[in-house]
Amino acid sequence: MDRVEGAPPFDFWPYVELIPEADYDGFDCDEGQVSNVWRSDDGRFEHVLIDAKDDSNVFMVIVLDLQAQCVFGHRLLNLNKEYGIDLPSAH
Repeated sequence: MDRVEGAPPFDFWPYVELIPEADYDGFDCDEGQVSNVWRSDDGRFEHVLIDAKDDSNVFMVIVLDLQAQCVFGHRLLNLNKEYGIDLPSAH
């Protein structure tokens, strides 16, 4: 995968607005901040990572199908959970 910069190939935000709240698992990605975009080696897909507001290890990933010019799907990527990272609780 290669990191990509610049404008998205098409407007995917209407899709993002329709993602059910439950898919966010309690995380807030409403600010729409995107700091990472990755393109698959074959150039077919882009993975747009929308940052969670209060956790730098959580993203809503939007997968763009560049050939079909549509959203392929989405997934919450919680690196804390994926890698067993224990964060100290706030007191």
